Amino acid sequence: MPNKQPVDLEEAVIEHQGLVKSIVKRFSVSAFDRDDLMQAGFMGLIDALRGFDPAKGYAFSTYATPFILGAIRKELISHRLVPISRHFRQIVKKVQSSSPLLSLEDLALSCETTPENIVLALNYQSHVITLDEERLEEIPYYGDWTVSLKEELAGFSAENRQIFQLNFFRHRTQKQIAKIMGISQASVSRRLQKMVSLLVK
Repeated sequence: MPNKQPVDLEEAVIEHQGLVKSIVKRFSVSAFDRDDLMQAGFMGLIDALRGFDPAKGYAFSTYATPFILGAIRKELISHRLVPISRHFRQIVKKVQSSSPLLSLEDLALSCETTPENIVLALNYQSHVITLDEERLEEIPYYGDWTVSLKEELAGFSAENRQIFQLNFFRHRTQKQIAKIMGISQASVSRRLQKMVSLLVK
């Protein structure tokens, strides 16, 4: 992170993994799908960590939420999954009926939730088509570090590179990757977790 104080990415990912988990919990998906969304969310978290500047004065969780949400949405869009829980729908409705003049903090207070949930609700309101239409609208992915990622992936075995590319670039689920590679889904999950851990070191 040029012009910013260096961050220990591995330590920071561990510290903020709860944020990824809390965002993934907002989505109604199966346990296997949730594992894929966690992987996508961690990539969004890493992107946010690399771009965050504490000198700007805002909380990291508020800054990182759109990055994590963007990565998760990209995963959801690629598989056309049902995106949102009933509880979170209620928050979205409250945000929709609130005054647009309210600040993020006041909106969170009014809706009896956190600023991070308000960011999620605003993103959902802006970028997702209603489920009655049975489709999702593409949203931009925050940030791009593909070039540096390519260099880092060069250190992995050919098989692990293929697994990583299938998951993060071709948006295959871990179950699909296991079938393609002829290995167990548990093995795919372990390898992806290890690769993400190595990438943030």
